[in-house]
Amino acid sequence: MHSRRSARWLELLTRHEEKRDEFPLVVMPLEDTDLPKDAEEKRALRRRLGLPEDRFVFVSPGFFFARKRYKEVIRALPDDATLVLSGTKSDWEPRYFDEVMDVARDKPNVVINTDYDTMGDYVAASDCVVLFYEDVFQSAVVTQAVWAGLPCIFSDAEGFAPYRGAGLVARDTGELAEAMREIQQPEAHARIVRSVKILRRLLSPERNAERYIAGISVRH
Repeated sequence: MHSRRSARWLELLTRHEEKRDEFPLVVMPLEDTDLPKDAEEKRALRRRLGLPEDRFVFVSPGFFFARKRYKEVIRALPDDATLVLSGTKSDWEPRYFDEVMDVARDKPNVVINTDYDTMGDYVAASDCVVLFYEDVFQSAVVTQAVWAGLPCIFSDAEGFAPYRGAGLVARDTGELAEAMREIQQPEAHARIVRSVKILRRLLSPERNAERYIAGISVRH
């Protein structure tokens, strides 16, 4: 299981504690995405995507679900930064996409990208991933952010607990706005990037495969 919350569902599979283990999702690459090798390549990627080259860029990728609180992220965005919401409308909550569009309409520093094929590029072109979810079971997006070497801003949802070394935690919208200002400071950003690199090694598939195999051997 990938979080304590997922343990609730294990009762459907087994009641034997010795058959359970908790470990985070390992890092996952962004699909069809080549990471910029240096600052110049990142600027070139931004030019291609139409993003400002000289501004701090936040990104929140994925389907538009209300639990992701994109409207709150827009409202917390500092005026001197850009926010990319890169995802597609959900068939489950189509009205939420329209609500987000209404909030973003008068915000020139908010970019909405609905092209699925370029979602990874927008993440790679950004400086920070914002995951201010109301709740989360597990998140592939956070493992992709770690793979890309990007710091994050998390909500205090339990599912993000294993990854909090990769960013700042915001418990409410006030703390979210503060975190979005803090992470723009070069020293703070560099400090968290160093932590992300460590977490990327810890969550590598190779490292966790060894642990998983060892756990199976012990149980048998």
